[in-house]
Amino acid sequence: MNRITWENFGTIEVPCRDGRLLCSPRNPEQEARHWLEQINLRSDDRDIVVVGLGAGHHVRILAASNPLLRVCVVELNAELRQRFLPPASVRVLDPDSEIQKIDYVVGFRPAWQAMEKDYLQVYVKLSQISRPAAQEAAEKAGLVLTAQRIQSLPDQVHFSLKALDFLEEDSAQQEVKIWRCLRELVK
Repeated sequence: MNRITWENFGTIEVPCRDGRLLCSPRNPEQEARHWLEQINLRSDDRDIVVVGLGAGHHVRILAASNPLLRVCVVELNAELRQRFLPPASVRVLDPDSEIQKIDYVVGFRPAWQAMEKDYLQVYVKLSQISRPAAQEAAEKAGLVLTAQRIQSLPDQVHFSLKALDFLEEDSAQQEVKIWRCLRELVK
């Protein structure tokens, strides 16, 4: 269903998708620092694409790690995109956005909860690796999909999320169809 709710854990507010937490409820900052330690950015990497926003702690820590980075975040959920207040060096992409240049693509797995296949499809498309290789990387990495260097993409890349198969129907249309089918079953 892709429904976002916000749960309070003391002083920390955590987004949930269909009841599944999108970041650590105890210490999301520590989780984000751990995630950053696992990705191996080179000193000349400037244009980074992060697949999955969650609460955005990992994005803020990534942006703060190097003031020369330009970070784009691909997030499939409109509510998460609208609620996040990004640092100046971060762009949160909507489905019609264009990505100009990519040096590095990395996934934040906790933010993919309840939509793993959809986010994996975006990750595979951006990193131009095979689905089995991406799944193997996801299994090995736990929190982080192994980041992929992007060598074959030209400087100008038009990537529209709407072009992906799974985004043909928006979630509201899918939800209406599901409820209609359920009503038919109950009759």
